[in-house]
Amino acid sequence: IKGQQLINFGSCSYLGLEMDERLKEGAIEAIRKYGTQFSSSRSYVSCTNYKEFQDLMEQLFGAPILLTTNTGSAHQVVMPIVMESDDCVIFDHQAHYSMKDIESKLIANKTHITVLRHSRMDELEEKIIELRNKYKRIWYVVDGVYSMYGDFAPIKDIMQLMEKHKQLHLYSDDAHGMSWLGKHGTGYTLSQTALHPRMILTTSLAKSVINANLTSTFIGCREAMKVMRKKKFGSIVNISSIVGETGNGGQTNYAASKGGVIAMTKSFAIESASSGIRYNSITPGFIATEMTDILSDEVKGSFTSKIPMGRFGHAKEVAEATAFLLSDHSSYITGETLKVNGGMNMA
Repeated sequence: IKGQQLINFGSCSYLGLEMDERLKEGAIEAIRKYGTQFSSSRSYVSCTNYKEFQDLMEQLFGAPILLTTNTGSAHQVVMPIVMESDDCVIFDHQAHYSMKDIESKLIANKTHITVLRHSRMDELEEKIIELRNKYKRIWYVVDGVYSMYGDFAPIKDIMQLMEKHKQLHLYSDDAHGMSWLGKHGTGYTLSQTALHPRMILTTSLAKSVINANLTSTFIGCREAMKVMRKKKFGSIVNISSIVGETGNGGQTNYAASKGGVIAMTKSFAIESASSGIRYNSITPGFIATEMTDILSDEVKGSFTSKIPMGRFGHAKEVAEATAFLLSDHSSYITGETLKVNGGMNMA
C-alpha cells in the first residue's frame, strides 16, 4: 500500500456469517454481559464454569483451591511466591522435574536450596537442625507417589517431624496419587494425613485416569510379585478394556491407560515366568452394568450392531473368564490377553 508492505491484523467476512441473526444477537448479548472490551485469551474465554469447578474442588478437598491448567504451571506460580529469600528449600532427589525446574527462580530470589537422598528422614532431621537458626522456614519438597521409583513419600514420618520442628513446611506434588488413593480419590498424601496448616498440596485431574487404571495396577502387580516369588507360585489377572486394543475417539487417556495395562502385563509375565508366577489380562467389550442401563435403546442398538453376538456381555461372563485364568486350568498360559467382547474385535 503506497509502496509499503504492511501486515493486516484485522479480520474479514467468512461466508457472510457475520450477518447471521443468531450470531448478531449473541454478540450483542456478550457486549451487555462483558462490555466492549474483555480478555480474549483462549483460557479466559473457555473457563466459563471456572467458579463452579473451583467450588466443587473445594468441597472435595475441604480447603481453598487454586486452579491452574497443569501442575507445572501451579509450581511456577506458587513456589517462587511462598518460598521466600529467607527460607531454605530441601528437595528430595527424586522429586518431579517440574518442581526442580523452579530452582533457577528460587535462586534468583536468593532462596537457599539443597537436595537430600530419597526419603531419608534421618538426613532430613539432621539438615533441619543444621539450618533452623539460619532460615525462617524450611521447606521439604516431595512427590506423594514417585513415578520413577513407584514408591510413596513417608508422609506420616514427615508429619512427626513437622510436629517436632515448627519451621518445617511440606510441599507435596501428589499428581500420581490422585483418583486411586485417599477419600474420594484425593490422593496418597491425604490418605496418610489431613491437610496441615504448614502444607501445600498440588495434584492433577489430567493424570487421574492414568493413575486409577495404570499406576495402581503397576503397584499392585509389583507388590504381589514380591510375595508370590517367595512361594514360587501365583496368578494375576488384570482387567483392561477393548478400548486398550482398538482405541476410541474422545477416550485418549483411558485408551492409553488400558493399552498400558496390556503391555505391562506382558512385561510382568516375562519377568516372573521363571518364578512360577503367571500374569494375564482380560479386555472386556460392552458389558451390561448400571452405567449402560441409562443408555437409550437407540444408543444401545448402535453398539450391539457392531457386536457379532448381537448383545452386551454380562459381568458374570467376565468373572468366569477371570476365574479360568486364575485357576490351574490355565497353568500353561501367561502373558496372554483374553478378549471377552462377543466377537467385536477379532484381530
